[in-house]
Amino acid sequence: MQVDAYTRFVLTIIALCLVLGLARDLAAPAQARGEVVRVDVVRVGGLNVFDGKIPVK
Repeated sequence: MQVDAYTRFVLTIIALCLVLGLARDLAAPAQARGEVVRVDVVRVGGLNVFDGKIPVK
């Protein structure tokens, strides 16, 4: 069974994409900042939020 040039080219591109994906995954992972962010919800869907309770329709 002979493999033509086009098939060889496509398989090479697929192999390169897989190697690049692996290299990206092996890179240093992202790190989150160590600070805490406070979020105050004032309105939900145009309705005011009182006492930390979210109105449900």
